[in-house]
Amino acid sequence: MREDCIETMIQRAMECLGTPYRWDYSCAPGVGIDCAGLVMQALYATGMNLGYFTPYDHYYTPGHDHYANDTWYTDKFMHVGWGDCQRGDSICWPGHIAIYLGNDQIIEAVPSAVGVCIASVYVWSGQKSIRGVLRPFN
Repeated sequence: MREDCIETMIQRAMECLGTPYRWDYSCAPGVGIDCAGLVMQALYATGMNLGYFTPYDHYYTPGHDHYANDTWYTDKFMHVGWGDCQRGDSICWPGHIAIYLGNDQIIEAVPSAVGVCIASVYVWSGQKSIRGVLRPFN
């Protein structure tokens, strides 16, 4: 079950590859998405109830532009150490979140012409500034 959820989550994120970065968006693939919107959509695809973290009100509700930071502080996910990071975990930096694919690779939405892409976990800001790792599926 855990592995199925992880693969469903990653499949949804992969559908967004090349989607342009749009701050505070969580729209359909190809339309626009930010880092938190990408993670929310991917988790939502598994059927996970995210409470007030939903891709549907990410754009429309004021104050939800801080989801990348808020996700770190929620008790919905287990916090694990960087050394225990596994495929499907969410890696958090201050103001940024991405999905860990394994082998030091992440899928993320970045504010550039690239938008949603696969990158090295070290490219965004380096391992030293990683806030931590969240495990959505135990």
